[in-house]
Formats: sequence, C-alpha cells, structure tokens
Amino acid sequence: MGAMPHRRLNEGHDMSEAAILIKLVVDKKQELDVADFTLREVLSEIPEYRVTVYDQDTALDVLVGKPVTLEFVEDVYSDATPRDFAGLIMSAERAVDRSGSPVLSLLIQPRLAVLGLSVHSAIYQKKDAVDILKEVLARNGLSRVTVSGSKGKAKRDTVIQFNENDLSFVRRILAEEGLAFYVHDGKSAETLVVHDVQKPFPKGTEPLKLTDTELSDVSRVAAERLNLRRNLRADKVELTHYDPEKADMATAGPSIASEAKTTETPNVMEYRHVTIGDLKAAELKVLASAEQRPELALTGQCEHPAMYIGQEIDVASTGSSDIAGRYMLVGLTYVMVRGNALSCRFEAVPSSHIPAPERLPKPLIAGVHNAIVVGSSSAKAGDVACDAMGRVQVRFFWDKSSNPSGYLRVAEPYAGSGYGAQFTPRVGHEVLVSFLHGDPDAPVITGQLYTEKNKPPFAEKNTTKTGLRSKLEGDPNELEFDDKEGAELIGLRAAKDFELIVTENVTRDVKKLDTTTIGEDCKLDIGKTWDIKVADAQTNSAKSRSSKITNAEDVSAKEITLSGSSKITLKVGSSKIELTSSGIKIDAPQVSVTGKSKVEVKSNASLALSGLTSKLEAKTALDLKGLNINAKGSVMVKVEGPMAEISGSGMLTLKGAMTMIN
Repeated sequence: MGAMPHRRLNEGHDMSEAAILIKLVVDKKQELDVADFTLREVLSEIPEYRVTVYDQDTALDVLVGKPVTLEFVEDVYSDATPRDFAGLIMSAERAVDRSGSPVLSLLIQPRLAVLGLSVHSAIYQKKDAVDILKEVLARNGLSRVTVSGSKGKAKRDTVIQFNENDLSFVRRILAEEGLAFYVHDGKSAETLVVHDVQKPFPKGTEPLKLTDTELSDVSRVAAERLNLRRNLRADKVELTHYDPEKADMATAGPSIASEAKTTETPNVMEYRHVTIGDLKAAELKVLASAEQRPELALTGQCEHPAMYIGQEIDVASTGSSDIAGRYMLVGLTYVMVRGNALSCRFEAVPSSHIPAPERLPKPLIAGVHNAIVVGSSSAKAGDVACDAMGRVQVRFFWDKSSNPSGYLRVAEPYAGSGYGAQFTPRVGHEVLVSFLHGDPDAPVITGQLYTEKNKPPFAEKNTTKTGLRSKLEGDPNELEFDDKEGAELIGLRAAKDFELIVTENVTRDVKKLDTTTIGEDCKLDIGKTWDIKVADAQTNSAKSRSSKITNAEDVSAKEITLSGSSKITLKVGSSKIELTSSGIKIDAPQVSVTGKSKVEVKSNASLALSGLTSKLEAKTALDLKGLNINAKGSVMVKVEGPMAEISGSGMLTLKGAMTMIN
C-alpha cells in the first residue's frame, strides 16, 4: 500500500502532507482518518482496538455494527511487513477535541466480542469445548468466523449454561480444557485460533529477534525497554475428586508449580466435583500451568509493526543474562507516539513455561430447578427410559433447544450395593433437579412433582390415604395406607403376580376374620410338617378331594362320621369295602372277623354264609338256633364228636334210604 496524505476533514485545519501511519476502512467502503489509537491484544481475552478518527458527518447508527479493517501502512515500514486488525465497531462516541476538530471515538473488537451481548441457558451433550464454541457462534449468527488450531480435548457428557453470558461461557469452558485463544493466525485478522497450550504454538508468524539498548545488532530490532519480573507463586498443586462411576475418591498430585526455592511452601489443593478428561493427565497439568504462568514474565517496548499473540521472541542481552532467551508473546498494546509513529508494549513468558489460561470461576446455580423426563423420539408419557444405572434424561424448561441432558443420577432414600429403594422417574414426569456444590455440570434429580396432568394416586380433598401406586399399562401395583378413623386399612394390590419369599419365619396374627379368595388353583408345598389347630369347627367344601399319603394317616376323634350321598369305598390293593345306600359289600382275597369277647352277625331278614368250604368253630360251645334249622349236604352231612346227642322236646325223626344206628 502506498503512502497517503494525512487528510483532515474540518476546514481551516492544517492540510500539510504527512505519512499515514494506519489505515481504517469501514465496511470496505468508507475510509476514515485516524487521529489516535490504542490496539490491545491479550492471550485468551477479547482484543480492544480503540481508535479516534476525524469525522463530522457520519451518523453513529450507521457506524455501529459495521465491519472495520485496520492496517499499518506498509510503505512506512520498509523493513517489515506490517500486520492488520479486523473487527466490528462495538461503540461510537462523537466528541470535540481541543482543536475544535470533530472526532469519533470508536471501540472496535473482533466478531467474537458479539458473544458478550448474549445471555443464554442451554445444554450441550457429548461435545468438547471447541464443538460448543462453534455452536454458540452459530447461534449468534457468527458461523462465518473461521476457527482454526487445536481440537477439543474431552467430549463431555453434559455441559450446562444457565443465564450465563455467551462470551464468559466459552472463555470458561475453553480454559477448563487448557485451551487458549487469540485472533490472527498470521494470514487473516478474521481467524480465531484455539490453541492447546500443552503443545507448541503454530508457526504462523516469523520469530522476532530483539535486543536491549546496550547491544547493537543490526539483525535485531532494538527494544526501548525490557523488564523481567518474577513473582512468588504456589509451590505445589493437588486435586481431589469423587468419582461416582467408581464410587471412590481420586487424587492427583502434588505437582510442582513453581521454580522458586523458598522456605515457604504455599500450595493449592482443589476439590473438583466435575472433571474434564483424566484427573492427572489433563486437569492437574492445566492447573499447574495456570499457577505457574504469572511466575515469570518479560515486558518490553519496541516499534516493530508486526507483532502477534503466540509469536516467538528471541531476546539478546549483554548486560542481563537472565533476560536473554526465547519467549512467547502473550500480550501486546500498539499506541501512537510522536504523532506519526507507533510503539508496541508487549508481555511474554519463557518458551519453557506453559501459558495456560486462568481458570475462570464457574457461576453457581442456586436453588432447585424443575424439568421433564424425556426418552426417545417415540417415547410416550409414562414410558420407562433409563439406563442400567437407573439414570434418566431430562429437558429443562429454560432450555429452548430440543437437547436433552445427559443421564442424571436419581437421589433415593436408600442406596446400597444391589439393595435400597428405587423409584425411577418416567417419561413425562416433572422432577426436581439440584446441582451438587452448585455446579451447573453436576445435576442430580432429588424429587418429583405432581401436576395437573400427573395427579396423585389418592387424589381427593382431605384424603386420609397415603402409599404408592406403580403403573405402566393396565391395572396398577399398589400399596395403600388409609388412616380414616374406624376404617383403617393397609392394602396391597398386585396388577398380576405376587411373590413373597421369606428366608426363615412368617408370623401372622389375625384377631378376627381371615378370608382368602382364590379364583383358580392353589398349590401348597410344605417341606416338613403342617400343623393346623382349630379351636371350634373346621369345614371343608369341595366338588372333589384327593389325598395322597406316602406313609400313614392317623385320624383321631371322639366321634368320626363319614357320609357319602351315594357310595363310600375303602380300598387297599385288591381288597375293598363298599358302602352304599342299599348295603355293605366286602370284597377281598381273605376276610377275617375277630371279636375279643363277642362277634354278633345279625340280620332282620336272611343271613347267608357261603364259601368253597365253610367252617364254624367254637373253642367251647357252638349253638345253632333257629325257628327251623336245616343242615343239608349235597353228598353227606356228618355230625361227629366224642359224644353226640340229638334230642327233640317233641318228635324226633331220623329218616334215610338206609338208616344205621350203631
């Protein structure tokens, strides 16, 4: 770019020609004369370019929000290619200076500064800091911003932004991952560079060689001033964390954070309830680097027109050997001096140090938030949608996106290893969410709320009922407690199956009536004995009954009555006794009837004894008595004994074809 006259717009002003130091163009169309400027850039901060220009005609509302380019004029600096700057006019203020010239004070910042005007509440899931940065930029209409450099270091399960300024939010999450940012990659002033400070800075710009005023070296740029500052910092850093996945404490460190050797041993010990990446490999390194960064810093001033954040500086010094060395530029401020020259005040850290960004405080979330449990896109209200740990996803009412949270743990009244209470919220349930230690990235469900859609199971005014009712579809499972006076009740109702397993004993004490109704079958399997004691009467009623006793059955009673409306059968093997309304039938291979004192067989009609052979025997006397007695043998009738007597009180008849009396 060629030299241009320094043109002032007000009439009567000195119009003498002068070399233009910096060129300012608004929206690629309007060029304004620069009267003064202060251009400041710091690693991981939003640059501020404050410029005073001569103008008396342009309306302020025309300027605000317009893109601007700033360029150090190349013809003025023949020994180096000067750098440029770019941004938006964030504010414009009209004033009149001492000379009476109308001037505008402009605040110009890179497009990233627009994020400072936005406040949002949102949830980001399975994303790292760079992913989130790009999403926030797109939400603010800044998709055109080119983001280059390092990738994010850890995909986070859930990141919550709540009523937080977008700029503060992205600065915070970048710093949490040890990512610094700056503008200008050495080629474009519009490029936003994200850099992992654990790695070397990208070689987008040439290293700058400086020398102090005591050393004359034509190959180096003379620095007007060099200052080396060392600060006392914490000696060591250490981190602790509770890992809910392992249900155990984790510790990282201590790690040395200072090069100073002192008798004092200040240290930093932080508890991190939420970690990003590995506690030792990531979090501890970032913390130690952030603590060490302010320990040693080089500040200086020179007139070089092409200094960039992240640029390497090689300093030579004869008088101060501790100043000589390699540094990394982390801050710079360009100002106008002597009316037509520039000066750059800069800050750098040794190349051996890691310029980690300061970890910014995370805004705390106070109170309890309500949210709705969500599931898959096809899930409907009441569906179960939890992972193997009983965790569920929610959508907060303040989140305007459709993004659910990650899986949140659910607080229970009792939680052990494989035992405890479990009441898992379901899709559509309104839940209460608290945040551990107030951390927005540590949500936990602490309760549930009934709504007009989801009413209590015992919803009635002044209800005396409490309990729980579980339901997916159809009938519910229910445990009910009713404290209504005179009608107190504990009700247990199963929608389908009921299972009761007792390792040892069960005791039931029913003071009055015990009623059990079984719709279909009942099976009772007793390993040893079954004792039933009934004080009064026991009644069994069944269509049919079958009892199978492996060994013996003993029935003892003062009186036993077996009644059958048609028949009773007693059977053992091939022997049986059959009782019917018409008689008793005994059928067996052998029948024995024995009476200790007397056996009496009596019939009001006839009595018949029949067998292949029949024998009536008495140990003493045998009496056969009847109105008529007939003894008849088909072949022979024989009456025999040591003595035999046949007598008749009336007539005695002996008759036969042949009669023999001996």
